Amino acid sequence: MSAADARTWLEGSAGPIAGDFLPALQDGEVLCTLANAIMRNAIKAPFDAAKFLKFCKRLGVPAGEIPASLADEGEVVACIHAVQRTALEELGFTGAAPPAAKPAVPAASSKPAVPAASSKPSVPAASSKPAVPAASKPTVLSAAAGASGGGGGLTAAAQITQRMQATQLESKLGGAGGVESVPLTDSSNPEALIECGKSGGDHVPLLKAGFDVRKQDKHGYTALMYSCLMGRTTIAKACIAADPSSDHIRMQDDKGRTALNFASDKRRVAIVEALIAADPSPEHIRMQDQSGVTPLNNACLSGYTNIVKVLLAADGSAEHVGIADEDGNTPLSVVMDDEIERLLRNAGATSKPKTVKKGPQSWQSKLGGQ
Repeated sequence: MSAADARTWLEGSAGPIAGDFLPALQDGEVLCTLANAIMRNAIKAPFDAAKFLKFCKRLGVPAGEIPASLADEGEVVACIHAVQRTALEELGFTGAAPPAAKPAVPAASSKPAVPAASSKPSVPAASSKPAVPAASKPTVLSAAAGASGGGGGLTAAAQITQRMQATQLESKLGGAGGVESVPLTDSSNPEALIECGKSGGDHVPLLKAGFDVRKQDKHGYTALMYSCLMGRTTIAKACIAADPSSDHIRMQDDKGRTALNFASDKRRVAIVEALIAADPSPEHIRMQDQSGVTPLNNACLSGYTNIVKVLLAADGSAEHVGIADEDGNTPLSVVMDDEIERLLRNAGATSKPKTVKKGPQSWQSKLGGQ
C-alpha cells in the first residue's frame, strides 16, 4: 500500500484529511476516528497517537507492524495497511459505504412532447431463426474475481479493498496465473460439508446423503464453526437441525473455541440465538477457550451490544459476568461501551477494570487456525 492508497482508504473510512499526510496523523485524531469506525466506541476522547497504537494491538495487528511512534511515514503507512487487513479479516470491515446517489431530476418542460406522426404502423423485422439462450454454467468461485476491471461505481477506497481481497484470494489458491476456478461443492470430497460452511454451496443434498456434521478439519473446525465465521446463517441452522445435541453444539476447535465463541466474535446474532436455543445451559454459554475467553468476553471487547443482550438473557448470573480469562480480565475489564458496562453491572459485575495484556485468542487467530 502506498501513502496515496493509505490516505484514500483513511479518508473513505474516517473522513477528509487536511494538509500533508503524515503531520495530519501525528496527533492521533484521524487515526482514533478510524479506530471508532472499525469498532464502535473503541477509543474515548481525548484522542492521541498512543491510544491508537494500543488499539492496533487489541485489534490483533502483529507486533512487528505496530510502530513505536508516528514519526516515520513508511512505518505509519505499513501500520495502516496492517490495520486494514486485520479489520477485514477479523471483523469484515471494508470502510465506510459511499453516500447514496441522488435521483436525477428531469428538466422542466413548458410543452409536453408530441410524438411524430406515422403514416404506417411499425412492422417488426422478420427473424429466420429463434433466439437461442446462452448455455448456463455451474456456479464457481473465481480466483480472480474483482482483480481486474474498472471498479464500476465503487469509491477509490472500496476499489483498494477489492484489490486487496483479490490478492489475498489468489495467494490462498496458489496465484492468479495457475488457478481458474474452484467448485463450491464436491460430493466426492469427505469434507464437502465443511467446504460448504467455508465457501458456500448447496448443503441440502450433502445433509440428505448423510455427511457427518461433526466432522472436523485439520484445525478442528466443523461445518457449523465455519458457518458461524462466514455468516452463513442458513447452513448453520441446517447443521444445528441435523444434530442439535450438546455433543455437537459444544464441539471445540484446536484452540478450544466453540461455535458460540465464533458466532459471538463475528456478531452473528441469528446464529447465536439458534445455538443457545439448541443448548441453553450455562455450561454451554460459559465455555472458555484455551485462553479462558468466553463468548461474553468476545462480545464485550468488540462492543456488540445486541450479542451481549442475547447472552445475558440466556445467563444473566453474576457467575457468568465474573468469569476471567487467563490474564484475569473479566467482561467488565475489557468493555469500552457505556451501555454494555451498565448491562454487566446490572447483572452483578463488580470487578474493577484492569489493563488488557492481550486480546482474546479468537481475535489473534486467522481463518484456518493460524
